Amino acid sequence: MNGSHGLRRGRKARAFSMSTGRRIVPIRPLSWARKALFAAGLSLASMAQPAASAPAAGELSVELNRLAENGDACRMSLVYTNGLGVTVEALELETVLFDREGGASRFLVVKSQPLIPGKIRVSQYDLAGMACADVGFLLINDVVACKGEGLDPAACLARLSPSSRTRADLVVTEADREPASAGSE
Repeated sequence: MNGSHGLRRGRKARAFSMSTGRRIVPIRPLSWARKALFAAGLSLASMAQPAASAPAAGELSVELNRLAENGDACRMSLVYTNGLGVTVEALELETVLFDREGGASRFLVVKSQPLIPGKIRVSQYDLAGMACADVGFLLINDVVACKGEGLDPAACLARLSPSSRTRADLVVTEADREPASAGSE
């Protein structure tokens, strides 16, 4: 025995919980096989999630991703994904914010940074003096600007694919989408 600690040489010390009296088993590091299974599980789990980065070919995806209180403002996060195949140098959307009762509350022009094909771009906008609970839905009223090779505002409006992860919808009217689809046939 080691005189000062009461342990025998050659034997490992075992730890016990003071509250339960049970032996504490150390966690073993993951073997390479366990790491591979863990990574495969994460991979499968990520494939089950909706892919914001994969819009349909020929679409310009705009997602109302989050509404969060930010002081006396409601911070709105929009996620843009370009499936058009060409870079959108400038995109400006005229939007109308409706309150919970359906009344038009504000007109906003939101601008994005350049949208590279397949790249996800997130932009945030603060709605000063507005509580997020008061937001009913957001209408994309028009495309003010859409600059890129072979693009114009009408073509971009017809190719918009709005969605929302919040209780407030992001919408564009079907009438706005019809002219380009009729012209492409």
